[in-house]
Amino acid sequence: MSFETFKSHKLLQKRINYYFKNPNLIIQALTHSSYANETQIGRIASNERMEYLGDALLETIISTYLYKNFPDLEEGELTTKRAELVCESSLYEAAKRISLGDYIMLGNGEVKDGGKDKPSILSDAIEALIAAIFLDSSYNPAEKFVNNFIIDKDYTFVDYKSALARKMNTLKDCIPEYKKIGYKENECLFVEGFFINGDLISKGEGKTKKSAQQLAAKEALERLD
Repeated sequence: MSFETFKSHKLLQKRINYYFKNPNLIIQALTHSSYANETQIGRIASNERMEYLGDALLETIISTYLYKNFPDLEEGELTTKRAELVCESSLYEAAKRISLGDYIMLGNGEVKDGGKDKPSILSDAIEALIAAIFLDSSYNPAEKFVNNFIIDKDYTFVDYKSALARKMNTLKDCIPEYKKIGYKENECLFVEGFFINGDLISKGEGKTKKSAQQLAAKEALERLD
């Protein structure tokens, strides 16, 4: 491992506020199969096995969070909401928030193909990182990482966007649209606006574009009502 690679791993650990006792674990978590094959260190040294473990841990952590925090949701609703939180797009946005793509070791082909920004690679890597934290310490630090960087506390379980769409269908000559109007780097918050015929009606802030749009829709509904 080069000094630059070691240095970049240190930067990531500072970003996520977790420092590995066994640095080999974070190295493996960030080793894509393309790099493992190209350097002939073997697929077993890539992050694929960690991804498998991280996926299982993530489901457990998210399930526990939903069970404890939403006692009124039935089993089917819990399953649906868990699927929304652990889907590739949700993990991809979480990975982007911590600039995970800057630290993943990729083969030359994947580098040229823009692998550091691919949703599939980033979502797999963040699952591997969860597993690496768990293996380096215990369940609690892994749970803390998920709570801090993956679970969107601003996420609303009321589908305001659908309600707003129904509302807009009753209005004539209105063209609704959601647009990104900013990003708060220090707080890692997306800012999304809801527009009608080009006029800004409302805005919302959230850790994901989806939650920001939901909050913008919620404010728009309140104003239209």
